[in-house]
Amino acid sequence: MQKVNYAGDTFEQLLCQSLSETELLAGVAALLDQDPCFLRGHLEMLWNARKKNHWPLYNELLNSALASTQKLYRDGQLRQEIVPHWTPMDFENLQEILQLGLRSKAVPFWKKVSLFRRLRTLSRTRALKAPIETREQKYMAFQRTVDVRDIVAEVNAIPPYWWAVQTRRQQTLDHHKHSQSIAVRVRAMHDAQYAPVDGIHESEEVAFSKQFPKINALVLDLAQELDLALGRVVLVRLSPHSQVYRHYDDEEYLKGRDRYHLVLICGDENILESGDNRFVVKPGELWFFDNKVMHRACNLSSAPRIHIIFDGYPLEKLKLFPAELKTGVMV
Repeated sequence: MQKVNYAGDTFEQLLCQSLSETELLAGVAALLDQDPCFLRGHLEMLWNARKKNHWPLYNELLNSALASTQKLYRDGQLRQEIVPHWTPMDFENLQEILQLGLRSKAVPFWKKVSLFRRLRTLSRTRALKAPIETREQKYMAFQRTVDVRDIVAEVNAIPPYWWAVQTRRQQTLDHHKHSQSIAVRVRAMHDAQYAPVDGIHESEEVAFSKQFPKINALVLDLAQELDLALGRVVLVRLSPHSQVYRHYDDEEYLKGRDRYHLVLICGDENILESGDNRFVVKPGELWFFDNKVMHRACNLSSAPRIHIIFDGYPLEKLKLFPAELKTGVMV
């Protein structure tokens, strides 16, 4: 469970390839594509360029970073829909980038006025945001190691074209555009509604997921072990040398539910990042993963990465029919 610095490592790899400045900037742009909230990546690249005294590149990167910060504001205020999902690290990264812009001689005065206003708005927003207790700042938690050999064999037997059947996720969500998924269990909709969420929505097998008896049996066992009302279950394949861009999940369905990742197949550089926690994760590891704060995933290896991702509502929060819910079936 090694901590990593993904952006800095990638920047070093790009530099070591002796690329021209134009090619390097193109590589950086690709790395940060559609990822304005990934401010840590901008910072690490700026630090590397400064360390190497590459000032033309530093100024280009700073302009790119400042342009990304502008996307986080609306009508002079930090976009309110993202604030609840930010961790202290996100606020600190934004503050540092704005301060770098204020100190830079390459940034014109009129831009610095705008940066100062953004920085002042940021300070006000941070002051209003409730402090996060230390115990709540662990956004990833290792659960245990699972024997996944039989599961991997079942996954490897999936016909390749199945990964191209369910494409809505990667086609409608830009941050998932490098991934493919196969639904194993989906929400079972019922008439009854239960507070404090929009219904328990216990899960049921998708028709063709009955081809995965070992996967279904395993997630049901894990849900019972973790004391969860099992929700959606999906197999997710992340392409080599790609990432799920930094984002947060705020669907109504997810309120009160926990997210878990079980690693099945991956190379040596399989990275999960949630909040300010980053880990290299290995096959067989089961992780609690907070998807309600800013998070992302990276596959820096040349092999595809496949996880089982599942949601569950902790039964300790429920007073209604806990015995029935443990199995994911309500009577």
